[in-house]
Formats: sequence, structure tokens, C-alpha cells
Amino acid sequence: MNYVNDRSKSLLFLVGANGSGKTYALNAALNEHRDNGLLITEDGVLVVPRQKNRVSIEYETMYYYYKDEKARGQIREPKEKETITEKAKNVIGYCDSIKKKIQQFKTKSKGQEKVANIMDIFTRCNLNNIEFVFFDEPENYLDEEFLKVIANLFHVLLVNGFVVRSATHNPRLLNLLRVNIEQIILLDNHKMFDVSLDELNKMYFSSTKEIEKVRTLYQMEIDPVIQYKLNMHRHSLAFDSFVRQSLQNEDFYRCLFCKHIFIVEGESDIAALSCIKREFDTSTEIFNPNGKAFIPFFVQLFRCLRKKVTVIIDDDRPNQEEKNLSHPVAITKVLEQQSSNSEITLVIHTPNMEDHYNIDLDTIGRLLGMSNKVRSKKRGWLKYLAASVYFSDEGNRTRIRNHVLGVTKEISFEFT
Repeated sequence: MNYVNDRSKSLLFLVGANGSGKTYALNAALNEHRDNGLLITEDGVLVVPRQKNRVSIEYETMYYYYKDEKARGQIREPKEKETITEKAKNVIGYCDSIKKKIQQFKTKSKGQEKVANIMDIFTRCNLNNIEFVFFDEPENYLDEEFLKVIANLFHVLLVNGFVVRSATHNPRLLNLLRVNIEQIILLDNHKMFDVSLDELNKMYFSSTKEIEKVRTLYQMEIDPVIQYKLNMHRHSLAFDSFVRQSLQNEDFYRCLFCKHIFIVEGESDIAALSCIKREFDTSTEIFNPNGKAFIPFFVQLFRCLRKKVTVIIDDDRPNQEEKNLSHPVAITKVLEQQSSNSEITLVIHTPNMEDHYNIDLDTIGRLLGMSNKVRSKKRGWLKYLAASVYFSDEGNRTRIRNHVLGVTKEISFEFT
């Protein structure tokens, strides 16, 4: 059986670069469902593996009426009817409502025409025996409004028992449906791979174990906040919440469509890197896991997803060598070991980004009109704004460019 046709998962998205095999996989899956499947192309065109008679709907009685195409042209063409199932009625109702809204437009855009075609497919095909519905990049040509229409169509199909499969290049569509990691199949050169929730838990435990091993070896102090974060996998409610917040959002979904991921500690790093982002390869995304404690886990996850990983962190070692070391330094050492094993590229700011580049937070804060009280209470916000201001200068951009990228390199185009 084609993995795409696993009935235990009602929704699956196929994600991969152009030419990775998404459309091929959909067609192969459809071929296994000649009698109970249909596919809608990126242009909104219906593909069915076998010829099926068109139907019309009698809305008063909710019957399908269809003609025998072989009898077309006869004086009395035999008509057959079939009661529309409840699940089909619900889909028809939604599609009809969208069709009526689109009909109000005198002239239609390509996106509006595509959505109208898709809605028409579900009102002129007999859905009673359809189980699998395949979509090939349904987001093409659609703006935000009509992308939500398609997301709602997916929801209607799912709650009514249909199995939905879709290839996509759109992180926004994944976000609208809050797709979880188990509902995503990644393709690379026609090879499929995925990650289960059980595998996520094992990755988290493995990264935690490595950090604690280093902390214990060097007799480092325990940071209670980091300690709690590292132990979240032991508490199902906390870990499930972490997975939902960290892996079911548009920032993470964007990473799925890129080959190179820059993992950073916080928002100020993103502000700094955004100033030189045009220097990166085009298939690059910056990801903030919201805390240094989570970085080793995300390194494992992204490498499992076949991504190239660069990590940018603060050193966090105190000024006096090997004194009052704690959890943040243990994480630094773990990442240094991974770098030495060529698992990741590691960029370290010593002791932190602000000191490394001599960013004067108080001076920039005063330039921004911040009072002493605001600068003191909103230090994180100040760091974010200061990074944006500081690296708007070409000379400062050159410094971070040389440190992060090592050498100035040509932009390479990788189309996804």
C-alpha cells in the first residue's frame, strides 16, 4: 500500500521541493483508489482514474440524478437517482454557499475562478462513494481570503469522514489547519520520511540527557528554569503544550520548505540577522526556539528532517574561567561537541551578542527616547530594537556578516 493511503491518518500533507515527487506520489495514491478517489490539480481541474457519470442535484429531495452517457441522444434517455448521503450533503452545502458568493463578482480573478471550479467539482460529482480526496497545491493563485476558504473546505471534508491528502508549498495553509508533525510527509528525490510524536519525545530525552551529562561532569550549577524546561518530556501536559506551541506555528512550518535553518537564541538575534538575510542562500530560514534550553532538541529534529543546521548562540561563560558555570554553559559545550563532529555549524558570540559587537544599549536606548526606567524594565525589547538600529549601519553589517558567514559568498538559488 502507498504510505499516502494510510487510513489511520485522515489528513496528510506532502512537503518537498519542486521535483521531489509530491505530484507523482498523489497520482500513485489515486491509482489505488480508482473507484473511491478523486484528485484536484493545482489549476482546480478534476482528475478521476475512471470515467464517472456527471450528476445533477435535486435540492428539494436531496437526490443525485445522473444520466447514462452511453444512452445520450436516445429519445428517452434513462435517468437514475440516488439518495445523497449525510456526509455528502454537508460538503455540498458548504460548496454551494461559496459558489453563490463568488457568483456575485462580475469579473473573476484566476484565483476566484479556481475556487469556483473546486466548489463546482463537489456539486457535480457523486460523493457518496468517494473516500479519498487529493489536492495538488490548492493554494496556487489564492489570496488570504480564498486560502481560508480552502482550509475550511478541508475541515468540512475531514469532519464528515473523508480522507484528505494534499501537496503544498504554503506554510500559511498548514498554519490555518494547525497541522501537527505526524500529519506531514517530507519528500526528497521521491523518498518519503516523517517524524512521530514518540520520536519527538525520544529526541527531547536524548538532548536533555546529553546536557545533564555535561553539567554533571563539570559540576555546574543548576538553573531551575532550564532544569524545568529540560524535564518537560516527563510531564505529558507540559510536553504536549510545548509541541503544539513550537511545532504548530507558521515559523516552524516555514522551516519545512527550506534546506538551511539558522537556529538562534532570541528576537534580538533575528533582528540582527534580518539585516544580512539577503546574503543567505535563498533556501534559508531563521528559527527562534524561544530559549537556549530547546536548541539541542531542535538541532536533532531539523537534522532528522534532512536540514542543514547553523546555530548562533551566546557563549555565556563568566569572565573568570570555570567559575560559577551553570546550565547555559553546559548547552554551549554540547553544541560545541556537535560542531566538532560536523553535525552543525556553530557561531558563538562571546560573551554575548551585545558585548561581542560593542553594542551600547543605553546609548541607543537614549537615542530611541527611552527613559532609564524603560531601558531597565524592558531590556529584551531594548536589545531587539538596538540590534535593528546598530546593524542598519553598513560597517556593522560587515562585522556580523563576516562573523556569521565566515566569508562573503555568492547567493546560490535553490528553488522550492
